[in-house]
Amino acid sequence: MKSPLPTLHHKPEVIFLDAAGTLIQLAQPLGKTYAAFAARLGFHAEPTQFEDAFLGAWRRMPEREPEANGRPDDDKAWWFTIVSATLREVCSGSDEDDASFFFQDLYSHYAKPEAWRLFPEVVEVLSALQSRGYRLAVLSNFDTRLFSVLDGLDISHRMERIIVSSRVGAEKPHPAIFQSALRHMSVSPERALHVGDDLRADGEGAARSGIPSFLVDRPSRDLKDLLVLL
Repeated sequence: MKSPLPTLHHKPEVIFLDAAGTLIQLAQPLGKTYAAFAARLGFHAEPTQFEDAFLGAWRRMPEREPEANGRPDDDKAWWFTIVSATLREVCSGSDEDDASFFFQDLYSHYAKPEAWRLFPEVVEVLSALQSRGYRLAVLSNFDTRLFSVLDGLDISHRMERIIVSSRVGAEKPHPAIFQSALRHMSVSPERALHVGDDLRADGEGAARSGIPSFLVDRPSRDLKDLLVLL
C-alpha cells in the first residue's frame, strides 16, 4: 500500500529534480563495472565485494563545509579517495599506479551517457510537466560530468538549469545548495518543489530551506505519482 502523497500549500512554479536515483540510474550494477575494470589490471573479485567496499568508502567520507568558489578540481580528488579505497580493500596487491589507472578508467566511463539510463517514466513525466507550464531544473550532488550525461540521454534541453554540487561548493542536504538553486531560478522557497529519492539529502535538506519535497520510492512510488500530486 502506498503512503499518502504530501500536501502542497502552494502551487509550485519551479520543480527541482535530483539526478541519480530520480531521473537516471546506472546502466549496470556498480560492482559489475568495478569488477570488469579491475580485471583489466589483473585483479579478479566478485562484484558484491566491490559494491560493499564502495559503500563503506562512501560512508566514511566526512561531511564537508561549503566552499564559495566551488569544489576544487570538480570533485575529482574526492572521487579518487573513494575509488582508490575501494580498490585497496578488495585487491590487496594493488599499488598507487593501479589505483590511478583504475580511477581514470572509471571516471571517464561514468562521464559517458551509455553508462547511465533513464528511469522508464522520465520522458513522459518531464513532457507532461512542461506542458503544464512548470519550470524545471536539475539539482544534484554530482559534478560537471552530469552535463554530458543528461545531454546524451536527451533530457538536458528540458531544463532551464543543471545545478551540480561541485560548482556550487556544497552538497545536499546543506542549505547552501538549495539557496543557490533558488537564486539561480529566481523563485521563493514556497513556490518551489524539490523531487528526489533520498530522505536526508532531498527531503530533509529541502525542508531546512523551506522547500516542499516529493520523494520517489520505487517501485511503490515513481515520478508518475508526481503528476497526481500536481
